[in-house]
Formats: sequence, structure tokens, C-alpha cells
Amino acid sequence: MREVAMQHYRSGVYFIAGRAEAIPLATDSCDAAAIFFAVHHLADLHAGAREIARVLRPGGRLLISFPPLPPPQRPLAAPA
Repeated sequence: MREVAMQHYRSGVYFIAGRAEAIPLATDSCDAAAIFFAVHHLADLHAGAREIARVLRPGGRLLISFPPLPPPQRPLAAPA
């Protein structure tokens, strides 16, 4: 996946392998971070959030994208 992504982005954008709970980057080293359709895969959501906060510079931006939720299998409320 990284190899394909790298073909579509300009220099200055880096794709690294690692775990969100232990990001292999220095503190305050990123202007932005993005997580696409992966939050539900984190083994420890709180540790992942702490790590992202650690590597983002003050004022850094975070983009989190969630997959669409399936439609409810039953009504959310009984008909009136």
C-alpha cells in the first residue's frame, strides 16, 4: 500500500510503517497526521491518541476518516 501511495504524492509526504500505539517518530515532528478507515483496528485507542498528540507539533492537524456505518437493521424508535 505504501508503495502505491508514494507514487501519487509529491516530495515532503512520507509513509512509514509502525503501530499507532508506538509511532516511530520524534515528539512534535509532524505538521499533520491522518487515519483512514483504521481507528477500529487500534489495539489501544487511548495509547494511539496519546501517540498522535505526542508527534503532532503544536497547532498540528489530525484527519480521521471512518467507514460509513451500515443502515440500522431495525428502527431506532417504535412508530408513533
